Amino acid sequence: MPPLSRGSPFASMLRALFVVLLPIWLLSRGAWADETYTVAVTQSPSGASAGAAFTQQPIVTVYDSAGDIATSYDGSVYVALAESPTGFEVLWFNGTDVTEDGFPGRVYFVDGVASFEGLYINDQGSGFVIEFIVLDDTDATVTSAESSEFEVSIGSAYQISLSTYPGSASGGSGFSPQPVVAAKDVGGNTVVSYGDGQVTAYLVDTEQNPNPTGGILRGTTTRSMTNGLVSFTDLYINEAGSPYLLAFEFSGAELDGTTVVYSNPFAVGIGEGATMEMLETVTDGYTYGGVAFQVQPRIQVLDAGGNLLVDDSESVVEVTFTTNPSAGKMTPEEYASETLVSGICSFALLSIDKIGNGYELLFTLKEYTASTNSYTASGITLSSAAFDVTLGPPYKLVVDTPAGGAAAGGSAFQQQPVVSLRDVGGNIITTDSTSVVTAKQVESLSTVKSISINTQSAPEVRVVDVYYKSSAGSNSGGSETIFTAGDSLIIFVEFSEEVTVTPSKGSPILEFAALVNTTASASSIYRYLTATCVTLNTVSKTLEFELDIPETTEVGKSVFTLMTRGPGALRLRNSLVLDNLDRNVNHTLPIEGETGSLTSNVNITIDLQTPYVTGIELLMENSTEGIQSKMVSTTGQSAELGAGHLIAIKVSFSQAVTVSGTPVVPLNLTHRNESLMGTVDAVPPEMKIRHARYTSGSGTNTLTFQHVIRRGDMSGNLDMPEGVDGKNRSLLLEGGYIRRYSTSPIL
Repeated sequence: MPPLSRGSPFASMLRALFVVLLPIWLLSRGAWADETYTVAVTQSPSGASAGAAFTQQPIVTVYDSAGDIATSYDGSVYVALAESPTGFEVLWFNGTDVTEDGFPGRVYFVDGVASFEGLYINDQGSGFVIEFIVLDDTDATVTSAESSEFEVSIGSAYQISLSTYPGSASGGSGFSPQPVVAAKDVGGNTVVSYGDGQVTAYLVDTEQNPNPTGGILRGTTTRSMTNGLVSFTDLYINEAGSPYLLAFEFSGAELDGTTVVYSNPFAVGIGEGATMEMLETVTDGYTYGGVAFQVQPRIQVLDAGGNLLVDDSESVVEVTFTTNPSAGKMTPEEYASETLVSGICSFALLSIDKIGNGYELLFTLKEYTASTNSYTASGITLSSAAFDVTLGPPYKLVVDTPAGGAAAGGSAFQQQPVVSLRDVGGNIITTDSTSVVTAKQVESLSTVKSISINTQSAPEVRVVDVYYKSSAGSNSGGSETIFTAGDSLIIFVEFSEEVTVTPSKGSPILEFAALVNTTASASSIYRYLTATCVTLNTVSKTLEFELDIPETTEVGKSVFTLMTRGPGALRLRNSLVLDNLDRNVNHTLPIEGETGSLTSNVNITIDLQTPYVTGIELLMENSTEGIQSKMVSTTGQSAELGAGHLIAIKVSFSQAVTVSGTPVVPLNLTHRNESLMGTVDAVPPEMKIRHARYTSGSGTNTLTFQHVIRRGDMSGNLDMPEGVDGKNRSLLLEGGYIRRYSTSPIL
């Protein structure tokens, strides 16, 4: 090809094409890529109401280096909350938290302008600032700008919410704390200016959530809204049971959101004794002088809700007189005080000797204090209805005035005898004017015969056997029997002949030395248990001693063999144990291991091992619909939960346990104080301990605790607070208890 001439038309065309393409090539190589952009918030957000989209949404404009709107700018802008009252508030963009991954708060520029829609903040307060970050077409940050400061006001009332859940409760006693319902805006802020309508509380009773006892919610169950709150003050339930569920329903005005909210499931426990009630009374039968009442008093002890104190088998009821018209005496004195058995006190053999009209009995409850081993009057008393003690049937003749001043020769006695016919109580049968008393002379035994009684050769009465007998019969040959805390058993002490126990200040007791283990030395520590004699005022060869197995907290001393403390373990405590010849018996016990001893007859093991926690599992609702969704385990997975979500914590123990009251699992959370937001007193989030309350599982080795997450509570990794030792974490009993589960054997 011939060389191009400088002035040829083709050369001129190449020069023109070079002039056009070179700037494009240089720009693509970055040679001219020094264009700078700025951004401005041309319309700041305003009209912000908590939970609702800003009435004036922000607009952002991007400018080139010449200050003109960069209409060809190919990029986007996303938002972040630059400043807020506490730093924990969240900016939302059409229902999405703008802090989530992937720039969820992004808007693309159109002709250099980005217009936002759907931005809102749930939390009320002032000092909010939004930052707008501009990105290029590769999502690299170019520049940013901030909005002017704005505030978020509390919106109009939209829904109701439980701001204070009902606390622990016992029968007949008010919840502590009492529930509080709040009127909330869309963002969940309490609308303190709202005062319309009222809230009614009631017990839920549905197929999914049945009322466990048919109990009634009592107190003022409907209250008016005042300053955005409905505060209940006197709600209570009489009937002990679980799980209960309370509903709170708003009425009397229009709200667009939730108008019915529910409490957590909860239990109503049996409270302290508050009243006594007669089950059987002496007025139900005859009452003769000196004769045991035909119907003996029988009393039950109830809490304020009328629930029987089934767990109280320690307190006692004493009976005296409220009214004693004839200065009568109640006998036997040792039966004037009886111990409760599962909340019921049954008296026996009581009688009043003197006849009279208008007797009244006074029953006083005395509660047992284990720490001092004493009884204290509770202030709870009960008076019987008035009743009369009338003459009984003739029982004996009594010589009121003996014959005296006798002289031989047939002279009349100077002092003639006077006799009276009396009933068992010693009352003269004044209604008898027909019976005849005949006096006659009888031979004196000492003048006609000589009788000699010699019991010196009678063998001594002694203990021959100590054993345990179940419902199936006597244990023998070293058979094994195991008991635990809460069990009761009878130990029998057999004598060589019949004996009678007459109690004095207290009944005889049988003391046991419960050895820690079978290889212990003589210096080993013993734990002493005591059984009380229940065979009183009865002729019998065998005495029964009732032993109640107690709780223990002594680590390492919880499994041992039951044996008597030794030959002197049977202590009389000033009582008399006499044989049929009114002689004191030999109450020395056989040496343990020898014939007739307890351990030679049966191997009784006492197992008081304390249950311990073996595992904790967190469960959550698998849906937000309904008021009792199916719970699913979160083990091995991450779970994100929000306000209103129900969580369940299952605590597994090494052994079955029984629960009284409403224990809780404490949870570590961070909480924002909504009431202080937007004020000069605004404070940063504070640590809060929330409580997951016990709902079910008593009698098994797994207990369930439930908690509904509250608004404002946060935790990156839900856990329990440290114990006082800085390490151990534990359940809180809240006045109740968690103990090893046991059932008393059939005797």
